[in-house]
Amino acid sequence: MDGSVQSTAALPPLPANMTWVVPDGSDSEYDDYYTSPVDAMNHLADWCTLGDVIVPVSARCTLMIAPGTYDLGADQQIIMHEKVDIIGMGVGSTIIRGFVKGSIWDGTSAVIRGAADAELRNLAVNNLVFLATASGDHSSAIYNDGAGFRVNNVSISVNGNDRNYGIINNGVDVTYNDLNIAAANIWAPDKPSVLCFGFWARGAGNIEINRAQVESEGCSDSTAIQDNGANLRLVWIHAKATCPNGPCSANAVWNVSGVLTIVNSKLEGSSRSITIGTDSDRIINTHFNGPVFDAFPATQCWGTYGMSSPDRS
Repeated sequence: MDGSVQSTAALPPLPANMTWVVPDGSDSEYDDYYTSPVDAMNHLADWCTLGDVIVPVSARCTLMIAPGTYDLGADQQIIMHEKVDIIGMGVGSTIIRGFVKGSIWDGTSAVIRGAADAELRNLAVNNLVFLATASGDHSSAIYNDGAGFRVNNVSISVNGNDRNYGIINNGVDVTYNDLNIAAANIWAPDKPSVLCFGFWARGAGNIEINRAQVESEGCSDSTAIQDNGANLRLVWIHAKATCPNGPCSANAVWNVSGVLTIVNSKLEGSSRSITIGTDSDRIINTHFNGPVFDAFPATQCWGTYGMSSPDRS
């Protein structure tokens, strides 16, 4: 390697039903490409078609995003479509950055909104609001309510709002692999009542997260992973919640009303490493660094260690 950087002019040709997004001003060899992923998804019928029929009715389409940082601006979203995948060139190469907020936590406050049977892969997603003026505003990097949505090798960060969420999964079956999630309050450390959630499993659904670093810090209420009703399986997870700016509630994993299975993981929380929610929770080969809140004596733990409450393994 001579240290040179490959320009977008060398992008390979794509088969039908695929298109490129390249940074604005790039010297691309293509006449037909987009400079904004929002624009590309809003014009799906122009490149993802078979005759007069949009291809996802019967097949798949792929939006390829070249290396670069794509600033979407304020309140601009990428809305994904069923069977249309978005693939970047790596978490350190393709960066999508937005400034999205809303009065509630739903999909209107996310940079990317997922879709059923679609994949998001190999990129970074940042929602940086920089101190919302309205109290109680919500922001997230990814919101999903489409069954079968897949997120693979994605780095996520969100901060600067009153309510910050890395990923919100709302009541659907999903698998997530190879994530790095950071939800933080770094712009106003003295601001009260700031909430940060790395991953929020909201409502029913079978969810699996494999190989993830999920961190929440600096908020008055910092929770790395919270389960509100889902069957949530965590495998090879490092969940961490800290209070670097003074007293707060910092919880690595909090099961409010779902069912947890945790395997080969490490949970670190200044307040609690885990809040066990039901007798059906199962925790296997997992390291706790921080207090364990356990009000369910039938919960099964095997090979757990570092617990601040008695280990019944």
